[in-house]
Amino acid sequence: MLKIEDPKKVISKTTFFGAKDKLDRGKEISSAIFDLLAYYESVFGTPAPKNYMVIQMPDKFKTVIAERASLFIPTAAFAKVEEKDKKDKKILDLADPEYLAERVASSWWGGTVFGVGPEAEFLNTSLSTYSGILYIGQKFGESKMIEMLRKARVEYFEKVQPKDEKPLSSITQEDKLDIYFRKKGPLVFHMLRQVIGEASFFKGLKNYAGKFAGKFATISDISQELSKASGMKLDWFFEQWVNQAGRLTYNIDFVLTPGRNPYKYKITLESKTPFKMPFKIDVIMTDRTVESFDWDLNDPDMEKILSSKKEPVGARIHNPEGYILTDESIVNTLTKGPISNFFYLGNFIIAEGTWQGNELMVKAADARAQFYKKMLKKYYNLDVPIVLDKDLNSEDLKKYNLILIGCTGCNSILYYFSDKIPVKLNQEGMHVHDTMIPNPEREGVYIVPNPSNPWSIVLADEFFYSTDNFDTHNLNVDYYLRNLKTGDSTKGYFHKFDKNLWEAPVTPGVKLDSPKNNQIEMFENTFTLKGNATTDFYITYNQGNPKVFGTPPNREFIPAGPFEKKIDFLRGKEFVNDSLIIDSKTQFATYTRVLKLDFRGEIEPPKIKLPQVVRRFKLGQDVVIDWEATDNETFESDIQFAWSIDRSSPTQFAKGKRATLKGIKVGKHTFKLYGIDARGNINASVPPVSFEVVK
Repeated sequence: MLKIEDPKKVISKTTFFGAKDKLDRGKEISSAIFDLLAYYESVFGTPAPKNYMVIQMPDKFKTVIAERASLFIPTAAFAKVEEKDKKDKKILDLADPEYLAERVASSWWGGTVFGVGPEAEFLNTSLSTYSGILYIGQKFGESKMIEMLRKARVEYFEKVQPKDEKPLSSITQEDKLDIYFRKKGPLVFHMLRQVIGEASFFKGLKNYAGKFAGKFATISDISQELSKASGMKLDWFFEQWVNQAGRLTYNIDFVLTPGRNPYKYKITLESKTPFKMPFKIDVIMTDRTVESFDWDLNDPDMEKILSSKKEPVGARIHNPEGYILTDESIVNTLTKGPISNFFYLGNFIIAEGTWQGNELMVKAADARAQFYKKMLKKYYNLDVPIVLDKDLNSEDLKKYNLILIGCTGCNSILYYFSDKIPVKLNQEGMHVHDTMIPNPEREGVYIVPNPSNPWSIVLADEFFYSTDNFDTHNLNVDYYLRNLKTGDSTKGYFHKFDKNLWEAPVTPGVKLDSPKNNQIEMFENTFTLKGNATTDFYITYNQGNPKVFGTPPNREFIPAGPFEKKIDFLRGKEFVNDSLIIDSKTQFATYTRVLKLDFRGEIEPPKIKLPQVVRRFKLGQDVVIDWEATDNETFESDIQFAWSIDRSSPTQFAKGKRATLKGIKVGKHTFKLYGIDARGNINASVPPVSFEVVK
């Protein structure tokens, strides 16, 4: 026997009953007990026991037994982690602070208030387990506490199916006690804390512990004390969560409405089950700040229209891990996409694919990972760690929003997820369910719900082949693909309203027979575009038109199927860097391909001489304007001209060196002249001339 003094004087001493060779571990355990008792006394008010015993027991007991002011500990549990028999899974390690915190809390509550009735295990075991979780949150941070709550929720859902679920007050089978009272029970206490608030929750527990210390208590007793502390009626809460069987499924939705100063937005919160809860709702702003408000349990509105001086990007249920919310719930609108919203989630980790040892590709993936790290720091001021795929474990996959660099065969995490998500990007193209967006030599990026935790997101990036470090932070789509050779791109959405409703996109696309690549070689001013389209599409060309004529570019509709379209391209200096754009759009996807024009041969437009003398004409008299023109390749007689009056649309090109204008109204007018040679080169820079019509 050895007496160990408490340096903090919370309790007078701990008495260790055990073997001498376990004395050092006894001192370590006692020190941890002192710290735990000090915390529980400060939180729950009831004085800690003045004498505490730690008693070494034979290994046949297989677990730590907690009694009032004492712990009975199997001999093997005194061993250090590295010294333990790893094969003995039944003996828990006292080096685990979570386990020791729960055991000491069990000792505290079991010796303070004696729960009775059908809810006794809830008052004893569940409250002890949650007290241990509170201590871990205080010692290691709130994120650790939330992680413990998440684990409890996930484990409860894995082991208890909805059809088999029973009320806490009805559980008596020994094999059900752990999953109901150490997993669900702590979540019930945590939800209660969020309903009535921090101050009321801890005040109510202090009053409960003080009033019933050394006595028996029921659910009604703890409910009354918490109601007095909060000023709220809580009968509904204990009836719903202790005396009934059920869980929550909530969906939250966010829509930003037009207008600014202030910004207005609509939030919808809908329950999919009879169980209901009040929630705190967080609204995430573009500067990553959060504005919060409370959504009352009995709020008659399923949606609210709110306003803010800052621009919002999405909304979430505050701390969803602390509720008995099913995985089918949508708790954060940012997880519904698009890619641009992903970067407002936070809690990221970047995992590089190790490529089965391919040094060249590992180097390329690392460069892409470093680019993401810099991008997140630049735009969001986030310091995100980079790790190798092989260094993440199953708990990491549940914990983080993952940025995975590498293809399915190159990143082991993406490979692990491949049969759990409906999207795969490989050398053939991108597969969504049974549909494929074809094209080899593709690179791309997409987001999907995390199979390990559907409330988080996976972003898979395969742009490490690129030399332009393609920036993804502002992509307003769920996926973006680009062909390495042709540059054509396909982008779109997997889902719009329900993250569990995945749509196989109707694949838009245009396959070209002519030209084969992305360059149209122009010897004349006409070209025939030939190919086959899977969907209706548009072609846009002569994009220099606004500079020349002030008119929009040509945009023509082409129906799905085989096509052959003759296009008249305009030439000249304004069109030298022109291009042709092919685009096609379905409900979930947009296809785009850009073809550059390569003008071969002469590109100089005709030279035009237009007299600049201001002339006057009488009303009713024909206005006649003459000019001269030459070209270094086209005969003068073959040069064509068009003109416009007072910035009106120009006439059609035609031969001739005179314009005869009839019916011109009284006033000052402007005459603008254009010339085009046989190759299609246009002179649009001829200075306009003015004339006046008088009575």
